[in-house]
Amino acid sequence: RVLIGRYGASLVNQERERLESALKSHNDTESAAASLGMSRSTFYRRAKEFGLVKERKQKTVNLYQ
Repeated sequence: RVLIGRYGASLVNQERERLESALKSHNDTESAAASLGMSRSTFYRRAKEFGLVKERKQKTVNLYQ
């Protein structure tokens, strides 16, 4: 995400601080997301952009067992 303009950098910093604060205040991304009024997937995507969360490993299911 690229923000251009006079206030772009400060908005990015504010968003990072909000996400980081929510993660510190809550035990998991789901409750942190709810506290900010966003979905878990949106929260996770934004937090991942700032390097605040680790990449999740996708679960694989063996359908042929």
